[in-house]
This record gives sequence, C-alpha cells and structure tokens, in this order.
Amino acid sequence: MSGVYVTGELAVHLERAQELIYRHLTACALCATDRHCYERSLAEGLFARYGLLPRRTPGLTRRPPRSDWDA
Repeated sequence: MSGVYVTGELAVHLERAQELIYRHLTACALCATDRHCYERSLAEGLFARYGLLPRRTPGLTRRPPRSDWDA
C-alpha cells in the first residue's frame, strides 16, 4: 500500500469536501431528495480519487433525546 502526499491546496479542497459531506449528511433536505445528492457524491469522489476516506463522527446523524420540557 502506498501513501498519498497531500499538498496544501489539496488539503483545502478536502476540507471543503468534508464540510459539504457534513452539510449533506443524511437524506438531503438541502437538495430536496431522499437519497445522496449529486454534490455529496462529488465530494465523496474527491476522497475516493486519492484513496482517502472522509472523517466520520459517530452518532452525528442521531437525533438528540427528546425531553419532556419540549412542547
């Protein structure tokens, strides 16, 4: 397995792609679709091109527990 050298410019592009993935994380309400949207697919493709994986945050897609105080 070989490593990937990430230049400063590529790091900026990957960070933007990561932010886009977070914004479009679940069924995309931003793009009014119930599937992965085109923008998210492009962002994931950037990571795939360099053999990298986007960062994951466990539990990020879970809804917060509903409290009895919310009406």
